[in-house]
Amino acid sequence: MLRACLLLASSGLVLSACASYAPQPLAPPQLAAVTPLPAGAAATDLLALALQRSPDVAAARARLASALAARKASKAYPAITLTLMSEYSKDADPQRPWLWGAAADLPLDYGARRGARVTAADVDVMKARADLAEAVWRARQSLRSAQVRLTAARAVAVAARNLLDQRLALEAALQQRVAAGEEARDGVDTARLASLQAQQTLTQAQGDEQAALVELARALDTDASSVADLPAAASPQAGDGDDAMLYARPDILNAVADYDLSESQLRLAVAEQYPGVTVSPGYTWERGAVKLPLNLTLALPPLDGNRAHIDAAQAARLAAGKALEATVKSDLAAVAQARAQWRSAAALSQQIETHDAPLAAQMAARAAAAQRQGESDHISLMQAQIAAQETHLALVQAQGAADQARLALEDARHIPFDPAEARDLSAALTDTTQ
Repeated sequence: MLRACLLLASSGLVLSACASYAPQPLAPPQLAAVTPLPAGAAATDLLALALQRSPDVAAARARLASALAARKASKAYPAITLTLMSEYSKDADPQRPWLWGAAADLPLDYGARRGARVTAADVDVMKARADLAEAVWRARQSLRSAQVRLTAARAVAVAARNLLDQRLALEAALQQRVAAGEEARDGVDTARLASLQAQQTLTQAQGDEQAALVELARALDTDASSVADLPAAASPQAGDGDDAMLYARPDILNAVADYDLSESQLRLAVAEQYPGVTVSPGYTWERGAVKLPLNLTLALPPLDGNRAHIDAAQAARLAAGKALEATVKSDLAAVAQARAQWRSAAALSQQIETHDAPLAAQMAARAAAAQRQGESDHISLMQAQIAAQETHLALVQAQGAADQARLALEDARHIPFDPAEARDLSAALTDTTQ
């Protein structure tokens, strides 16, 4: 009885050191809450602010912390099974009727079995880091895309507003000439149609601006009213860039991690051709006699020598290798396509800026000179000015498209062209628990 009391007391001490569970429910208002931007946000680095406030980045950091904790737990020794035994029999020995005993099952944790468990945890950490990198990149892309869209929409809106004013002025001038019998009605209708088209362009630009404000607010995890006065995006830096860092893309790293995991599973399947060993030492007090039993348990492999599992693991490794190859080729093709589209958009913008816009400006200047010299009327001047404004509108639209194509190329490479921004993103990834 004394031994039983001591055993119960020691068990109570062990249980008192265990962690306890505390529920932590999340309320729906807490999940949907957004906070306004801090004072002076317009003067701060919006990228750092976006990374700090991004819910996706916060979730990825928590996922990485969980994977790191799981990796630490994977290195712990497997659970030991403890069996307590007792028996009462007066017939065996009336003076000592009690039998007490205990036995522990100690699985031998070594070789490929332990390696597979630890490798799986390491792979999970690798994938969590890749997911964090993807979340950081997505936060960056959301911010930059919103800024570029907002800048382009505002520029198009200004150009479209000026064009609409000029179109309406021409329409009014032609209407006066029709009233005076100097112009046919068809000319006014054509001008009216052109004014409606300019109005459509302005309306579309205003809608794009509002959508960009919503996108910018989402990138900064706030409401649209808080971002209306934020500064526009700076002119993006362009360039072809080096694709050597393409292999650091999160999807490629995830494919590499999957291949590593398949390698580990194959090693485990090969190791499981051989028996697993569990050692079971014990202690027995049998009516005054102390016994120390020692059992050895073998977990035998399947009758086929684990061949089916080995074949399955080999097929899984082959599939993981093919998936990695497909991912790399797909990413390389995406980069090539994005680069071609960016070069085309940049070339169009450059052509309009260096050829079309100067030519339209020269034509407007000649029309103004001819009007001053009495060689043409004000209608011809207005038409030349409208042509110059239409060229300017085409230029800002082409510049916005080139900026979007440049962002798409950065997205395909997952590397910004700005080295300082690349360092900021790298710092955001290293600022985690190792």
